[in-house]
Amino acid sequence: MRIAITGGTGFVGGHAARALLARGDDVVLIARRENLALVPAGSHATWVRSDIDDGRTLRRAFDGCDAVLHCAGINLERGSQTYQRGMFEARRPWSALHI
Repeated sequence: MRIAITGGTGFVGGHAARALLARGDDVVLIARRENLALVPAGSHATWVRSDIDDGRTLRRAFDGCDAVLHCAGINLERGSQTYQRGMFEARRPWSALHI
């Protein structure tokens, strides 16, 4: 399977990515920053650098995926990084995408 993971470098997304890669899935890791230590050498992982509200980039990242695992989130509100923006408003550009 090909699975996209938002928040691919976070605690939940990172653990999910390692588990999916270990079972041989292709994984699209979506995050604001890459973490190359997260991905074992030779694994089937693709990095996409994106904010969660960048609908155009996410549409391309989701293309060809069988599923999307939404793990992006924050644990502390700072400036424009709010729970409202990250968990609700950011999904608007891509909630209508059909994969």
